[in-house]
Amino acid sequence: MQTHIKVTEDSPWAVSLRDVDRFCKLLVYFNDNSIQPDVGVWKVAANKRNQPKHKKRDIALVLAIYFCYVIRMGEQVKRDGVIKFVSNVQQPGMITKKKKCLQIDRFKDIVKRE
Repeated sequence: MQTHIKVTEDSPWAVSLRDVDRFCKLLVYFNDNSIQPDVGVWKVAANKRNQPKHKKRDIALVLAIYFCYVIRMGEQVKRDGVIKFVSNVQQPGMITKKKKCLQIDRFKDIVKRE
């Protein structure tokens, strides 16, 4: 992420440890202060039971990335580039599995809903 931001902003000083610290603080804040009980946004499943659409921690992750890295970009094209980059990041230890909340459409949906 840091390398991508540095390349996008064309500056080796574009990202610092303060940004990482800010991201961690935002992640904890959004997770601890979610207005959702503990499951996130709800949807009605085919079996008529309420199922979480996005988990609280996934919402916190998306919002922390958005507020720390995405909105700092001055141009929409660069913002979309950061979201696209994030959507291609794989979970540690997984060869093909990616976090669903980081898919471009879901990422944008979470930002709009929250």
